[in-house]
Amino acid sequence: MRHHISNIHMYENQVDTFESIQRIRKPYYSPVLMINPNINTLVDLETWAGVDDFKLINYQHHPVIKHPFTV
Repeated sequence: MRHHISNIHMYENQVDTFESIQRIRKPYYSPVLMINPNINTLVDLETWAGVDDFKLINYQHHPVIKHPFTV
């Protein structure tokens, strides 16, 4: 798995949190997106397909990081 950050900004009071938590986290395996096989065209998406026709399987996330708020 590869991860690329192309645009990031961070405030000075957030560096410690990044260094101690975010940087050492290991990525989880990618989830699988299941799409209803009856969806065949864009017309299907525009007319009858809905949220229930898409399922995200095995999605995992790390706990929220509470960075200091900066104004």
